[in-house]
Parts: sequence; C-alpha cells; structure tokens
Amino acid sequence: MGRERRLFPAHLRKAIIVRDENCIKCGAPPSHTQVHHIQHWSDDGDTDLDNGCLLCRRCHTQIHHNGWDIMMGFDRHPG
Repeated sequence: MGRERRLFPAHLRKAIIVRDENCIKCGAPPSHTQVHHIQHWSDDGDTDLDNGCLLCRRCHTQIHHNGWDIMMGFDRHPG
C-alpha cells in the first residue's frame, strides 16, 4: 500500500490482528481496536504491515495526545 491509501485495508488489518492479537497497550480484543500508523501518515508514514499496530480507541487517543512513541521490536512486534 505504501502512501497510496491512508486507511488500512481489510487484508492488512487481519495480518496485524494475527501478529498483535490485541491492543498492544491495554490488551483490549481486536473487535475494540483500530490500526494505528506507528510513523504517522501525516509524517509520511506508510500504510503497511511494518508501520501498523492495534490500539483500542482510548489508547489510540492517548498516543496522539500524550506524544508517546511506539517502536517496532527486533521480533517485528510493536511495543
């Protein structure tokens, strides 16, 4: 996908759910999550597997308002 689309399509969301399983911050189930761009779209972040992670709405809001950073680990899991 890269920069072609801002929103994560269904196939990428499914792959991210398989990898992350739940909200990476609080553990909320996938049905309560959104896919977050680790490097924000507005900062030229790509829409791809390596730049997405699952966050529930509350944690997603906290990430944006509190300035927290998420890093992709060596095991290709965000944290």
